[in-house]
Amino acid sequence: MRIGVCVTYVSPQTGGGYTIKWDIFRAFVKLLSNTNHDYIIFCDKNNVIEVKNLLNIYNVKSVDIVIYKENYFDKIISKWNLFLPIFKLGKIKTRFEKLALKNSVELMWFVGAGGYFLDSVPYIGMVYDLIHRTHPWFQEVSANGGWIERELFYSWFLRRAFKIITGTEIGMKEIEKFYQVPSERIKILPHPTPTYCLEKQKETDNSVLHKYKIPDLYLFYPAQFWSHKNHVNLLLAIKILKEEYNQIIPVVFVGSDKGTMSHVKNYTNILNLQHQVYFLGFVSQDDIISLYKNAFALVYVSFCGPENLPPLEAFALGCPVIAADIPGAREQLKDTALLVNPSKPYEIALAIKKLLESPQLRETLIQKGKNHALKWTADDFVKGVFEIFDEFVPYRRCWSN
Repeated sequence: MRIGVCVTYVSPQTGGGYTIKWDIFRAFVKLLSNTNHDYIIFCDKNNVIEVKNLLNIYNVKSVDIVIYKENYFDKIISKWNLFLPIFKLGKIKTRFEKLALKNSVELMWFVGAGGYFLDSVPYIGMVYDLIHRTHPWFQEVSANGGWIERELFYSWFLRRAFKIITGTEIGMKEIEKFYQVPSERIKILPHPTPTYCLEKQKETDNSVLHKYKIPDLYLFYPAQFWSHKNHVNLLLAIKILKEEYNQIIPVVFVGSDKGTMSHVKNYTNILNLQHQVYFLGFVSQDDIISLYKNAFALVYVSFCGPENLPPLEAFALGCPVIAADIPGAREQLKDTALLVNPSKPYEIALAIKKLLESPQLRETLIQKGKNHALKWTADDFVKGVFEIFDEFVPYRRCWSN
């Protein structure tokens, strides 16, 4: 069977979405010889060098590459196609779909979240979250027509897919509930622990502290500055620790500004915490590793899930985790983290205080985290995708080219 593998371009500044996509694709290239299918890779011209480098690293010679760049007209067509079924009009094929048909693709796998709506080629999609449905009040998923665009896309993309990959039972139930997709068309493959973290477990380096002038004891929160990442409630927790318990602990924020950084900085000044809070912006992967390894704890208080990547990174790198107790968190993290209500600063503060006062608890969480990190890797994820490919073969036999 001829399978298309679509690796759309994602900026490194996207954060977790970039990490997951390339980790999974790397494992796919490494394990290619374990399958009996033929593959053709579709990639944006902005990431073709990364794709070719991985193929060279694993000495893969038998895979063709189709370089695709969505232009202005394709974007208009893609958006227009979302509305056409409402008015019972015919769909206009994008260049991407035409390329898939021209290259005799029998099944398309979109690596990472999102993809293109196809009606002439069966496909496999991936869903990280449905935040526009679970938290529609956040501007990043609703403003400027964002909610409508997301809703129209998922309504057609998910219902048309041969199989949808999601990471948790909660994620599966959300897809079933919001889009009426039968459970047998949904496969649970959890977020894998990032390979780059597993490879750096034994390395130690505190030069990053000198580089950014960070004290030895600090909390770490790597998250883009979206409103749903909930930086402000963490600041309030830090203020509570300072004023009510006389425990002064800095927090280091890492991530690109997506619209709320100035608000978080203003709130930091209002709370008089400017000497305790470090805004590092977007930093390199090497710095991220060092920041995890030297942190007292990761405090990951995002309102949204049901899965999140930073706790897995922290587990692999020996950093204990305090995480938001959101739907899906207990399924993903088990008993490896202290879970808190992300909307209650006092609860966040007390969890930090508990960890500060109990070195034994901290060490227990570190050990549990390291064990948990090894249970599910990118290789395991890709083997699950290969199973989906094989599931489709009996259906493919039923029609001619």
